[in-house]
Amino acid sequence: MDSKVRAACSLAAFLVPLGVYTASLTPGVGFWDTAEMQTVPYIFGVAHPPGFPAFVILGFIFSHAYAVGPIAWRISLFSAIAVAAATWFAFRTMEDAGVHPVPAALASWTFAFGPIVWTRATRAEVHALAILFISVAVWAALRARTTGRPAFLYTCGAFVGLAAATHPIIIWALPGIALLAFYARAPWSKKTVLLAILAAIAPLLLYLYMPLRSFILSRQRLDPTLAIGLPPGQPFWDYGHTVNWYNFFRHLTGAQFPTKGHALTAILHLSSYPAFASSFSAHAVLEFGIPVLVLALVGWLWLAFDDRVTALALSLICLCGVPFAVSYIIEIDYDRYFLTAFWCIAVLAGAGAQAVVSLAARRFRSAAVIGMLSLVLLAAVGDTVYANRQIFAQRNDHSADQFVDRIVRETRPNGIIGAPWVFAAPLAYAAYVERRLDERVIESAEPPLVASRLARWAKQRPVYVIYYETGPQPIPGARQVPIDIVAPPLLYRVVPR
Repeated sequence: MDSKVRAACSLAAFLVPLGVYTASLTPGVGFWDTAEMQTVPYIFGVAHPPGFPAFVILGFIFSHAYAVGPIAWRISLFSAIAVAAATWFAFRTMEDAGVHPVPAALASWTFAFGPIVWTRATRAEVHALAILFISVAVWAALRARTTGRPAFLYTCGAFVGLAAATHPIIIWALPGIALLAFYARAPWSKKTVLLAILAAIAPLLLYLYMPLRSFILSRQRLDPTLAIGLPPGQPFWDYGHTVNWYNFFRHLTGAQFPTKGHALTAILHLSSYPAFASSFSAHAVLEFGIPVLVLALVGWLWLAFDDRVTALALSLICLCGVPFAVSYIIEIDYDRYFLTAFWCIAVLAGAGAQAVVSLAARRFRSAAVIGMLSLVLLAAVGDTVYANRQIFAQRNDHSADQFVDRIVRETRPNGIIGAPWVFAAPLAYAAYVERRLDERVIESAEPPLVASRLARWAKQRPVYVIYYETGPQPIPGARQVPIDIVAPPLLYRVVPR
């Protein structure tokens, strides 16, 4: 094999997705969790449960070290680099399994350019870093299984821990990763297994930054909401006030979101599996297209005949999280929980390409078969990129920045602004990162839930509330004067009666 071809394919597996992602990055702050993840890492605050410490810490380092472009854009670039690197590890996993580097690179792109992966790679997204760490853990587990070298087992353990310190979605991949890592062709010694487990546990210590940071934030009173009488534990700076063990435990477990517990038990509801399969299949077809999925099926069958343990392990990594993803309806974009499954499908598609080459080589030249398969994969990638070309348009999406400009223009510098999460997050970015809201204070809450506070504050300072589409809800002891209600979001000023 020409080393130049291998090197070129290896570079292309990373640089092509990164180039496309960079060309389609969201240019500024977003809404919802995107804006939170563009804010919290830079100010080194505490994010919503379970805290995502690895993302916050690494995002803090990257956004300060790479001082180029707007801060919101930098953290979106951080996510793009993570997904491009996960794409490269898909390529590397296929190459280690004997897949020719050209179809391996093209198969890795089938993961990179599907609409779900592409959109998550071009905004500040915790799942982008999580899929990178999961992909490294799976690659290292496969290497540990095939080589018998403890170093790969330790690497697997360390990246499992880093994934867990990023997002608990790793829990669904653990059975498959453990099967790969510990069901080796030669048994591991007890010492090796213990060291691998310790390597997985060590990154979990990153969660301790939350109570430590919460203590510092409380002591220094850095959260502006403390100045208006709100208790510690408000979003962005010190979410959950994890300084004590009770709050810390609630934050880690997401006890505030009971719907998550219902989704966790979804895997036990076997009667729902046909619906799960239907939903996941529909997403997979949109993400990859039929030809790539057929190749993935061929790859799984080929692998099942050659190495049943690896085939079973990849099946578990791919599918165990699907019931949770489909059942976690509190999430608007629950499909981001499919990233691990899509990564596995791309790897299996590469294995399928190699299986076709191996079978056809008995009658045709390998180079001709590889060329034909490469054309099929290239056509599939090209069709996917073309079908999702509208994602490039988001590089001109300044809607959140324009929303912030509108609020700055229509409110007074010393005002208090009550807004639901979707709008509070970009305002928090403008206030705490860009420092352009002057003395305005943001309270992240649905206005009706904090009506008594709003009425009390309105006697001392200008108070404003933001609604999405519906009109204002009653605030006892105050009336709401429309400021800007031409188009959502609607802005009102709270005035004492």
